[in-house]
Amino acid sequence: MKTRVLLVLFVLSGMLGSINAQQKFNYLDFKAKKLVVLSDADQLASTYVDGKSGNKTADLVDQLTIIDGDNLTNPKALKTASVSNSVKYWPNSLTVTPDGKYALVSELFGPAPLGESMINDTPVGRKLTIVDVETAKVLSVTDVADGINAIDVHPSGKYVAVSTMEEGKEVIIFPLKNGKLGKAKNIALELAASMLPGSKASHLTFDPTGEFLAISSSFGDETVRFFKFNENDLTLTPYGNAVNPGKLPGIMYWSPNGKYLLVTNIGWGADLPGLYLAPTRGTVAAIRLDRANKGDNGPQNQIVSIEPSRVSPENIAVSPDGKWVVALNFEASLYPVESPNYQPFYSISLFSFNEDTGKITLKDEFFFEGVMPEGVVFDGSSNFLAVAVFDHHDSNQKGGSVDFFRLIDKENPKLIQTKYSIPVMRGSHIIKRID
Repeated sequence: MKTRVLLVLFVLSGMLGSINAQQKFNYLDFKAKKLVVLSDADQLASTYVDGKSGNKTADLVDQLTIIDGDNLTNPKALKTASVSNSVKYWPNSLTVTPDGKYALVSELFGPAPLGESMINDTPVGRKLTIVDVETAKVLSVTDVADGINAIDVHPSGKYVAVSTMEEGKEVIIFPLKNGKLGKAKNIALELAASMLPGSKASHLTFDPTGEFLAISSSFGDETVRFFKFNENDLTLTPYGNAVNPGKLPGIMYWSPNGKYLLVTNIGWGADLPGLYLAPTRGTVAAIRLDRANKGDNGPQNQIVSIEPSRVSPENIAVSPDGKWVVALNFEASLYPVESPNYQPFYSISLFSFNEDTGKITLKDEFFFEGVMPEGVVFDGSSNFLAVAVFDHHDSNQKGGSVDFFRLIDKENPKLIQTKYSIPVMRGSHIIKRID
């Protein structure tokens, strides 16, 4: 009898342990108050290949999607707003305020006309749109300048910086209060001319202290520059030397401790076949900002680490715990199915990161189905990833999506795609997390 009771207890214990383990593994415990996703419905991924934007119908409208973190898997919990934006160039046109109340969207190019159109049929954009995140209500649409490109909010939430196409307005800084823009401060910067029409600045980002602003220039002189930001008069002063982190630097994110700037170098160029469709591997670099400035020759900003990624790393993400970096590579997934260059997959390069030394180490590369993903973000626990996928080749899965991945086995790390995916408007290309 005693043996039988022990056997029953053992079986029950095993079942409970199995159930708990299954729940722990299957459950999408993605730590975020909200996710904000931006979609440009005006063009196809293959537009970059053949210039054809396809047949735009009235239901294809640029969209901002707000996903409730407590209802990630409930499509009815989504809130949306119509916000004009453009996927052209870098995924840099969406930011959120530090308090999570407002989303700000820059418009590099305006809406495409209905019907068949080409990539150059979209007019130059001029608008900066502010959306209330809780209600998804558009609060304001401000005419700013030709080709507003990169956008970022100061860590204090008191200022907004944007880059533009206009001479003498390479950067514009606005005061920001209660979701409203103050008087613009135009800043002329001597940045190298871009070989493509568009802003000279590829991306800009304030450091975690708000004392510095970093600006990358990809289609110009392929550098990253640092500027000291003065809150009193909203000016930018060059700080130290410019750094060339690699071929065609674009999106940048700071390490959580603010010591290093992580940069993706997409690897395209005029000297390569295909220009921005060159099938070459990119890199990810870490730049140390010389905050101490104790040398005789002024601040010496320098690359401390660089590692290869896969083909076309359009975006990167840094984990909140400062231990991981991922590069999101869209490979050749943007080609139409009938193209000989077509590939049905994209990839994610996973790197470990030492926040003390700035050392990046490539750990592994993972491949998934999807078309031209450009948006990626870790959750607050650093255990999950959310990826904004632009489109899908599968005709049964129309439009964009937000797909979720789990980072497991930190000693021998792997990225596992979960079963969870949230459908969003076609052309999803940027995603931000609100805690």
